[in-house]
Amino acid sequence: SDRRFTLILSNSADVNENNVIQSPDFDSDDAIVIKQMGNIIDVQSVKEYDTPSVVTVTNVLGQKEVFRTTTSLVAGSNLVTLPTTIKGFHIITLRTGDEIVTKKVVL
Repeated sequence: SDRRFTLILSNSADVNENNVIQSPDFDSDDAIVIKQMGNIIDVQSVKEYDTPSVVTVTNVLGQKEVFRTTTSLVAGSNLVTLPTTIKGFHIITLRTGDEIVTKKVVL
């Protein structure tokens, strides 16, 4: 089942159900969920998208873009590796089709 928020209790990218705290389930047919696992972003989608999706990382004020990549989303888990040089509070934005999903993270 999809989760809206996940708290990772590890610096390792090898995260499993034993070291995460998750929020209650939520229902949505077009749900996209962004989870952070260290410098890896797991974009979970319930469907496949025909158009490329754009992932951007900006500073917490949204003023400066520090990373951008394009990826194709498939149903299930989609991993995006962020540069290890990015540190501090940031906002991750995923644009795909008509949907925009954001998440605040600490890298």
